Parts: sequence; C-alpha cells; structure tokens
Amino acid sequence: MYPNNNGISLAVNAKFYTTLKENQNRSLDIRSHQFNTEYSYKQNQIHKHKIFDSIIQTLIKYDKFQYGMIDVKNDQQFFGFKSKSGLGSSACLIVSILGLFEQDLKKLLEMSNYANNLSQNKIGSGFDISTAIFGSQLFNKRSIQLIQNNNFKILLIDLNQGQDSVTSAKVVKNYLDENSQIKEKFIQISEKASDSLLRFIEGQYTDLKYLKSINIDYRQALKNLGNQCLLEIEPDQSTQILNSLMAEKNILWTLVPGAGGKDAIAALVDHKFNEKNVKLIKEKLKLENISLLELGQSINFL
Repeated sequence: MYPNNNGISLAVNAKFYTTLKENQNRSLDIRSHQFNTEYSYKQNQIHKHKIFDSIIQTLIKYDKFQYGMIDVKNDQQFFGFKSKSGLGSSACLIVSILGLFEQDLKKLLEMSNYANNLSQNKIGSGFDISTAIFGSQLFNKRSIQLIQNNNFKILLIDLNQGQDSVTSAKVVKNYLDENSQIKEKFIQISEKASDSLLRFIEGQYTDLKYLKSINIDYRQALKNLGNQCLLEIEPDQSTQILNSLMAEKNILWTLVPGAGGKDAIAALVDHKFNEKNVKLIKEKLKLENISLLELGQSINFL
C-alpha cells in the first residue's frame, strides 16, 4: 500500500493469548503452541525464526528486554483447519507479545511496526498491525479512521492451502513500481472500492446491486494484476467460489484476504447470517471447512 492509498481493514473477533512468567534461567523464552516449539533468547541471540527474532531485536532496541517465560496461544481461526488463513496471524502474534512489555497503544504501534518491518524486510503497509491493536478501520500510512461494524460478520472458507504473503506483496509492489500507468489505474479502482464499501458499512447508501458491481470490478482488477505480474492473486478456483457466493442475497462483498493467493476466501455478510446459512453454503459449494466469524470492536485511542 502506498502512503496516500486508502484501504478498509476489518478485525475479526479472534485473538492471541500471551502470558509472561518468571524464569529461573537468565534468558527470555518463548513457547509457541502455534509452532509447537520453544525458543530461548539471551540478548543479541537469534534463532533464525524471523518473527520471534524481530520481536527480541525490538525489545532490545526499546530497552524492554527482560528475562522470563512467554507462553503464546491463539484462536483456531487464524490458521483455518490445516493452514494459515490470511487473517493477519503474524501481526497479531507480534502485537500480542510486545503488548506484554508496552501498554501505551501508540508506542505499541510504533514498536510493532518496527518488528513487523524487520520480519518482512520492510514489505507491507502495516495495516494488519494497526488493525490488531485498534480494530476495524479505514487505513493509510499517514492516518487511520476507526470503523464500527456491528451489523456484519465474516464468512471464512479455508481451502487447506497457503501462500507466502511477504513474497506475494513484494512481487506486486515491484511490478506496480515498474509500471506507473497500470499502478495509477489500479489505485483508482482500489480507492473507489474502499470508498464505496466504507459508505455502505456506515449506512450512507443501501444499494446492494451497486456495491456488488464495485466488488466485481475490484476483484477483476486484482485478478488482471495477478495475471500481469504472473502471480495468482485470485486463483481460478477462488474465482468460481467467489462468483457463486456473490449470487447469495445476504453476502455483500467477497475477496481473498491477506496478500491474496491460496490462503482462504472471505465474504462480508449481514448480521442475520447464521449457522443455517453456513450449512446451505457448504451444501452448495460442496466444501466443509467454512466458518462464521464475528467482527471485533474498535478501540477509541484518540
């Protein structure tokens, strides 16, 4: 995402749970149930785990490093049924651990973005870090506008695959930077999509047919962009499923979350959507790994 480019980021009600306990060893240990492993750090020590190493380096930089045992657990939604879902697990993991050492939210945002940049080689906008801390928002690199979205839910379809978000984002960014006209046109379509979806969420209009037409235009632009830079942003399998979902009245917006690709498929649905609807979707698509997620609440930090 470029500095003046806006994007809507919706926070689901899924969390990481971290605790910090005393440790008899002169080290800071991290036990991760997600990775089913444990890492032990002394100052300036690394283990070639890009996320945990970046967290330790951040704690040292901000003079927050201390000995102890960090235990990390997470809700299942982040990793779907067998693989990562594209819901921002890395960002939430970083925020959750650093939040043990820094309670000021603006300072936590600064530290988390620093750690995230280290782990991703400065690829990415930081929207997932900001969303993990503050909740749903209209985001750009200069400011955020919080969104309250009590009337909606997220339908998540796990395809039991997965794709490296950092690599995908780097490929797209490099291609756009080298093709200014394509970049300008894509940003225009993206801005129109963000503005239209935001106004719908905020109740400024209720024309669902118009909203879905904007969604289709945006997804087509993403798919075309993927074809141009030889990256499956919206694979054909996902396109077929998303088009089928768009025919449903109470499904409002469809997308591939994260950096696109084969992580998962998501749809914004209205608040009346329930498990009975999920069952019908499973039968229609002949897929089992489908879940309905509540949206999280935004935090007013101003």
